[in-house]
Amino acid sequence: MELQFAPEAVGRAPESDGHGRGDREEGSARPGRVLVVDDDRMIRSMLGDVLRRAGYSVHLAEDGEAAWKALAASPYDLVITDHEMPQLRGLDLVRRLRESQFTRPIIMISGTVPREAQDLPALLSPGRVLEKPFRLQDLLAEVRLQLDSPQPASYR
Repeated sequence: MELQFAPEAVGRAPESDGHGRGDREEGSARPGRVLVVDDDRMIRSMLGDVLRRAGYSVHLAEDGEAAWKALAASPYDLVITDHEMPQLRGLDLVRRLRESQFTRPIIMISGTVPREAQDLPALLSPGRVLEKPFRLQDLLAEVRLQLDSPQPASYR
């Protein structure tokens, strides 16, 4: 399946403020549409709740294939993905996204970071790996760093 991103999904969210921040939902305290991808329903739900309470607009996907479809349908400012999942592993999702010109930050969360991927730091950039278990405060700090920082011109 070839994925065609809408222009907003590739480089910026709609109505961006020029700093890679955009798409505020009514009543949200922070800018940013976040896609959380994890096959563990409890983890996925918990991360979604924490991010929503922090003011982010959050969509949940149960695996890489569901995330792939969600990204084709709507723009996101940040993807947070687990690695070990059925259908499409996190690393494979990241590679597909980068090959499709998705330039937004990606945070990979995993207890089994793919050591076979020598190019992982470059694939995630901007973004990073958070190894499970991690503190929710650390995840929120990384999300804020990725979304609240001015992005390079290629993201605008």
